[in-house]
Amino acid sequence: MRLMRAAQKHSDDMAEKNFLSHTGSDGSSPWDRIKRENYPLLSGGETVAGGQQPPADVVTAWLGSKPHREILMGQYRDIGAGYAFRAGTDYGYYWTIDVGVSSDDGQRPLPSPTPTAPKPPPCPTATPTPYVPPTRTPIPTRTPTQVNPPVPTATSTTPSNTVTLVVTPEANTAGWTMNGEAGNHFDDDDLYSGAYGGRLYLSGIQFDLSRLPVGAQILSAQVELTGQTAEYILSDPPEGWKLQVLSRAADDNWPSHNYNDLRNATVLATIPPTLTKSNVGTGTVDTFAFEAAQLGELVGRAKLSFRIDGPTSGNAVMSWDTGYGQDSRYSGPKLSIVYVPSDNNPTQTPVASKTWTPVPLPTSTPNPGLTDQEQRTIDLINQRRAGLGLPVLRVDMALVTAARAHSRDLSEHGLCEHIGSDGSTPWDRVQRAGYTGRAVGEVVGCGYDTPEGVVNAWFNSDGHRAILTDPNVNEIGIGWWGTNCQNYRQTGLTGWRDGGTTPTPPTN
Repeated sequence: MRLMRAAQKHSDDMAEKNFLSHTGSDGSSPWDRIKRENYPLLSGGETVAGGQQPPADVVTAWLGSKPHREILMGQYRDIGAGYAFRAGTDYGYYWTIDVGVSSDDGQRPLPSPTPTAPKPPPCPTATPTPYVPPTRTPIPTRTPTQVNPPVPTATSTTPSNTVTLVVTPEANTAGWTMNGEAGNHFDDDDLYSGAYGGRLYLSGIQFDLSRLPVGAQILSAQVELTGQTAEYILSDPPEGWKLQVLSRAADDNWPSHNYNDLRNATVLATIPPTLTKSNVGTGTVDTFAFEAAQLGELVGRAKLSFRIDGPTSGNAVMSWDTGYGQDSRYSGPKLSIVYVPSDNNPTQTPVASKTWTPVPLPTSTPNPGLTDQEQRTIDLINQRRAGLGLPVLRVDMALVTAARAHSRDLSEHGLCEHIGSDGSTPWDRVQRAGYTGRAVGEVVGCGYDTPEGVVNAWFNSDGHRAILTDPNVNEIGIGWWGTNCQNYRQTGLTGWRDGGTTPTPPTN
């Protein structure tokens, strides 16, 4: 009933204030509203919709959208639904679904992937890095016939160590805006840019660069756009169409940007060429190639945001295809990066642990509450510790519960970081799971499909190895989640218990 109350209140809020968003009229997030109802959230998700009247229609719309379907079909345990109607509003009918897993379940193991699932294809050889999509809960406003984008891949292009990374944007990170509108159309099939009928249009695209290894030497990069329609180009203004790289400040809150946000964003570089009426057309692939001096804009960024500028006078609006939406006909934007990997094995910044006096440790024994992957990962870590003359770590099921919940949260939301989708820290999560030890360290792995792979990566990183070989910790929890090499996530938690001392949050 707590999720029911949270969902119903949000639907009432949207209907009363005439808006459709995951952000409440008071600025609240889904996690804020769920927690207000005293639901002890470990992880969760939300879908909203407007305009559909029968329940069958709204469910059909959600299940027809990949991001919404993944939330509704996710491995959650609880659900709440809310519905409200207000005549005279933009949508009339307002729907909310909240799903979640609560810490009320205690230390009962979370669901693991179906063991009979077919083995996924081999993972790319490039070192997986954090993957952070710009949003987690897009809003369906119509029944889509969405074309799923290809998964970003890293494939060797030559017998040498040159790698090509191909990235496509998430569904709600590519679309268009129009002056005078408060919102955007980032769930549409068009990338409109230009001027028409006295209106100005700007498009935005954001790519996730977290699969680009830290320290990689970038050799070349290009963006490809495929024309959706040129039917609104009635004049031939001199400005043309330009692809602009925006500053890092534009990356934040990208899915909520409107026309003014895009227009006022700082431009760092214009990627050639500038297109004219003669260059563009329906089905035409336009390629923008980074110059050598512009490749630095790709370095050190988790996301890369672009704006497509067009004519500001006359009647000339070009549209490129986003690859999404019910009228999509062509491939969406594609960013291709050719690079040479460094010798590093980066994943993410480890969460530092505290320093304590060593404590005698028991011998590791198989734990029936662990999956084979989790047990094997712990065994490998303890073997490494033993080889260094360190005592083995004992399994703590509260740490396992917290680790599993975080791995699932990362997998289902496409994340790879220490901050959860609800803003939680490692310390928040172990407290929710009931851990009573004094402190905790966390390591995260993404994209590895074997215990050997992720343990090797952790021990090849100074920061991660320091946490796993801390001589002062005596407990461990490992959580695996995922169904294939793109969404496998592993979380390792270490802690120290000395008989129930009041927990103290770790310091960096």
